Parts: sequence; structure tokens; C-alpha cells
Amino acid sequence: MKDLKLYINIPDWIEERNVYDINTYQQIGVIKPRKFQGLTYYIYDIVDDFVKIKTITYGYCLVRLTEATTVSNYPYYENGGY
Repeated sequence: MKDLKLYINIPDWIEERNVYDINTYQQIGVIKPRKFQGLTYYIYDIVDDFVKIKTITYGYCLVRLTEATTVSNYPYYENGGY
């Protein structure tokens, strides 16, 4: 059986979501789900309450898992990184 791929789906009603450095956990910027009608990213790793994603602007970074962000085995949104 193929490895199960997981995605984080950030809904379009969220204006901005902070992204963090993978080593220091310091905020390095924001992504804007509303601007892109929602964002989906492939999950490279899960670290505490963060997931490691790859963005065009920030490269590999962390985004916090919250009740508003759905983890799934398929992408919900057309935009993002997967």
C-alpha cells in the first residue's frame, strides 16, 4: 500500500495565518488564505501543534494546527503547496 499523504487545509474565511521558522519557532511571515479562496499544503512533518509545509515565499516553515484547519488525505483547495 502507498504511504498515506496528509494535507493541511486552511479555509478562505481566515484572512491571514502566521508561519514560523522550523528551527526557532519564531514568526517569519504570514500566508493569506482569503486572498486565494483557501490554501492547502502537503504536510512534511508534524511537530507538536505545528505542521511543516513548503511555501513559495518562505520555503519550508511551520504553521500551527488549530480547530479551523482541517487535516485530510486529499487537498481541499486548488492553491497552496502540494
